[in-house]
Amino acid sequence: MEGYKTFTEALQKAHEKCEAWTALSTGDYMSFDDMVDLSLTEDMLFGLEPDEWFLALDDGAICLFSAALKRITVLFRPAAKTEQKSAVSKFCTKCGSPLRPGAKFCLKCGAALDFGVKFCAGCGKPLREGATFCPSCGKKVVDR
Repeated sequence: MEGYKTFTEALQKAHEKCEAWTALSTGDYMSFDDMVDLSLTEDMLFGLEPDEWFLALDDGAICLFSAALKRITVLFRPAAKTEQKSAVSKFCTKCGSPLRPGAKFCLKCGAALDFGVKFCAGCGKPLREGATFCPSCGKKVVDR
């Protein structure tokens, strides 16, 4: 098992074993193209600590190893053959750029990705369409 200082390097090695992954943090299906987009973002915006490495396991799983914590965290496991891509939109409604699974903002234009869902200004919980009061905190819904 070899350690990599960039997500891109680990992805290249993992891609020798599989074509798609499941993100353990969200359960999202990730195609190779999704993972390439993610790797570009991860490598540009987030750096590893000096004692951390990405690992590509023999089955194609991608992990993060921390020497300080003496821990390996599985980030992505190979997707099961039966997993299908979600029907949820994978593109920004403002600029059309591809979106990372679970993204709340577009990385290209910064647009909020609410997909039409409104949230309570008081407690932040999602609101049903047409609601006049928040069912969680009772605050009156104000149209924006």
